[in-house]
Amino acid sequence: NGVPRDIIGTVDVHQPAEFDIVSFGRLKNHKRVDLLLHALRTMKVSFGLTARVAIVGDGPEREKLERIARDTGVDSHVKFFGTIPDPASMYEVLKRSAICVNTTMGGGGGNLSIFEANACGLPVVAFKAEDGIDTELIEEGKSGLIVSPPNGEELARNLVSLLKDSDQLQRMKEYSLTRSLQFDWGKTSDFYEQLFTGRMA
Repeated sequence: NGVPRDIIGTVDVHQPAEFDIVSFGRLKNHKRVDLLLHALRTMKVSFGLTARVAIVGDGPEREKLERIARDTGVDSHVKFFGTIPDPASMYEVLKRSAICVNTTMGGGGGNLSIFEANACGLPVVAFKAEDGIDTELIEEGKSGLIVSPPNGEELARNLVSLLKDSDQLQRMKEYSLTRSLQFDWGKTSDFYEQLFTGRMA
């Protein structure tokens, strides 16, 4: 896995965020973006925190998710971008955000979106689920948080904790960006070239 730093461009982890949270990817049922929407409701009602959220992507669940946003009363601070065909423009939305949330419950352990989020200076908050992401992709408390059990209430608690601790969030943004340097396509391609040609040290 690698990240296209040339397309992502310059990242300023100190710039004010337009969105507190971003979620991106195909809107399918195993991605469980509905739990993020329910978490936003809990954050607002139970913790008095209204988060601005960007949801990037499209898919069979979009209509249902838009309905949930209305029914839970969070639609006024959630923006559904749909698919953004140009990768550079998609990364710009990420760079204008503070935290990436990955709520997937299936699809296998590998997940390139975590590396992409880190390369945009974002820590990733994700669920610990049997068929979800490999939690080793996230360094707990450094490049993100692992939420367990995987439900909206626990997600809300973790998000509130991080959003209310600006110092910790800033440290995690800086660390995530630095960590992502090891996944630059240049370094990744060099590694595979050495591996396939038998020149590994």
